Amino acid sequence: QYLEVLMTIDSVAAACAHEGLEDLPAEPLQPIVTNDQASESKPCGAKLRNGSACQRPGLKNGRCEWHGGLSTGARTPEGKQVVRHATWKHGRRSAESRLIAKALKTSGQLIEALYDPKAPPRTRAELMQLIHQAKAMAEAVPEARRRLEERRAYMQAQGNETESS
Repeated sequence: QYLEVLMTIDSVAAACAHEGLEDLPAEPLQPIVTNDQASESKPCGAKLRNGSACQRPGLKNGRCEWHGGLSTGARTPEGKQVVRHATWKHGRRSAESRLIAKALKTSGQLIEALYDPKAPPRTRAELMQLIHQAKAMAEAVPEARRRLEERRAYMQAQGNETESS
């Protein structure tokens, strides 16, 4: 079956070259796995929907190109940025937003502990701990806001590009 596919690809490429079509190359397309490699390599073995194991020849990592044998992830900084922002929807549950919410909560607890007469009394150690937490959060918030704004601007730019194209 694998040989039939290769022969079909070769014949289509040759016919296109004969007709003067440049869409396909005149030389035969090179398969990802050659027949020699296919006979040597173990089958992929991925579980199919019908319950059987995939019999296609596995690549270096053991899986075929259909079941995870090819992609190794983004390599360029631009590609990595696209992957990083791919699942972004609104940002309300992002690490930056959670950090900002935690900082607000900590500062609110501190204000309540210091100024609310109805608040339960706290020891000096508890108050010092709250002060240190609030201070650490306050130092981290500007960076989190900057990252959040960068991501929102990036997503807005991506949205504008898709609308214009």
